[in-house]
Amino acid sequence: MLRRNELVLGLAVLTLFLGGVTSAQARLDLGEVVVTATRTERLSSEVPVSVSVITSQEIEESNARNVGELLSEVPGIDYNPYGSLGAQAALLIRGSEADEVLVLLDGRPLNNPRSGLVNFSNLLLEDVERVEVLRGPASSLYGANALGGVVNIITKSAPQELTLDLATSYGTYNTRVYRFSQGKKVSEKVSYVLSGSLNSSDGHRNNSDYEAKNLSGKLEYNLSEDSKIILSANYYKGEVGVPGSSGWPLPRARQEDENENLNFLYRHPLFRIQVHQDEGRMDYRNPDMLMESSHEDKKTGIDFQSRFNWGEKHLFTFGFNSLRDEVESTDIGQKEGETSAFFVQDEVDLLDSGGLILTLGVRSESSSIYGVQTNPRLGILYRLGEDTRIRASLGKAYAAPNFNDLYWPDTGFVAGNPDLKPEEAWAYDLGIEHRLFDILETRISLFRSDTEDMILWGPQDAADPFSKWVPLNVDSSSQGLELENELYLREGLSLFCNYTYLRARNKDLDKFLIYRPKNKGILGMRYARGKSKLSLTGECVGKRYTDSGNGEENVLEEYFLLGARVSHNPGEGIELFLSGENLLDRDYQRQKGYPLPGITLSGGLNIKF
Repeated sequence: MLRRNELVLGLAVLTLFLGGVTSAQARLDLGEVVVTATRTERLSSEVPVSVSVITSQEIEESNARNVGELLSEVPGIDYNPYGSLGAQAALLIRGSEADEVLVLLDGRPLNNPRSGLVNFSNLLLEDVERVEVLRGPASSLYGANALGGVVNIITKSAPQELTLDLATSYGTYNTRVYRFSQGKKVSEKVSYVLSGSLNSSDGHRNNSDYEAKNLSGKLEYNLSEDSKIILSANYYKGEVGVPGSSGWPLPRARQEDENENLNFLYRHPLFRIQVHQDEGRMDYRNPDMLMESSHEDKKTGIDFQSRFNWGEKHLFTFGFNSLRDEVESTDIGQKEGETSAFFVQDEVDLLDSGGLILTLGVRSESSSIYGVQTNPRLGILYRLGEDTRIRASLGKAYAAPNFNDLYWPDTGFVAGNPDLKPEEAWAYDLGIEHRLFDILETRISLFRSDTEDMILWGPQDAADPFSKWVPLNVDSSSQGLELENELYLREGLSLFCNYTYLRARNKDLDKFLIYRPKNKGILGMRYARGKSKLSLTGECVGKRYTDSGNGEENVLEEYFLLGARVSHNPGEGIELFLSGENLLDRDYQRQKGYPLPGITLSGGLNIKF
């Protein structure tokens, strides 16, 4: 507690003595345009659900090296990596499971059909324009796996003039990052952008090294002033050591990942058509245990969406999509599944002024594996003057069992469960947003979710922890509070903080769900003066249980981390920076048995032409 108080005191001292001449960028911006909340372009202050936006400026000024690290400071999110750069990680929203979070890249789903997960370490940042996070159920718009929320990664558009961005950095554990992005308008109708990166690190543990390369491109063709065709592609290849836990080290286990995707998008003012294909391969080998496995995944889909106004009060959005998943795995064999869906949404301006907006939506989805699911949502937004918004939403959502849950072979120690039911949840959200005298922006959200048939892996016999581990359907609930604040003390100086209280429980066992901290807080400061910038961020995470029985011997203790970044612009388009993480050198873990790095430092150069 003393160390946390020292940070607060330090921020207060800086508040009194620092002054600046440039404006601060608001992390909580009630006027940011979002598309994920309603599948239409709306200001974040005009949607009835909880949504956060990480802007391009915030991405550039963060210490994050991938999308997962970028999301770790968003309220309601728990980001739990198994290691440093390149390691697998679990991302939870409001107490959800990781496979209950739908991840989109420019609107197309990335979740692996075999595991239901996304490896956020493989989602690099060089071509990312912004990230939108919708907290709470969204199956009425997006279907399966949007039970906990949606993360939508939106990539950079082709520029209208010649641009070239170069970046390089070097840090602790021989960590090297090289990035580039180049774009140009070739003619009145054609423009492009090309981005790439090389990342490598020796890692902080034995056999935790990482090396990866990423290349992406986008070609845009303007058919008219307001319609265009966009072709995009991405290729990723990486290799990482798999060190195992501290209690069961794996000194020679290795994993290789290779992913590629193609995307076609036709965008018209009244409708859009998207066709996409994603393919991935993962190879794992551990010569010490004579283990090898290979997995190939393929996802092919088509998505149509349209909208129209009915009178002055109604904006209807509707669409359909079809998705086919194919897996070939040495563990579960060949599996496939198909899903088709139709959705409709009506945004009703009840007062003809935007002062009271009612949003009604429903989606019906049919799967070749788990049948038909229908998920409605109701949302209300009320403007109380120019600076205050009150919002509420109620919705039903579901998540489907993944192929591993259903078909994992019976080894005598673990086995899949073909009798699993889809998860179904009803969720409620109530919030208020307020701007005070242009110096304080605040948002408070209350939420609750009740889930039937949540899928959790655990011992088949609850009384015998050494019995076979299988996925089981259980009932659960999550409820809590999110608080976000941004305070502008003077020009160039701002403080921000967010706090999440979460109570996530397994109703069947009447125990807390594992790896869900009851308390989590972020406190930070941003300061700009002349050509220099400074940011400080503190993160406090409460204790977490690591076993379903909530034994006190299986608890990850609370921890506090301090990070900082300082930068200077010696000339136009040039930035020198130095950043640090875990500056207090704390010993901590986000996954039991997987210690995370101590003090890490990184310095580098960004150049924009």
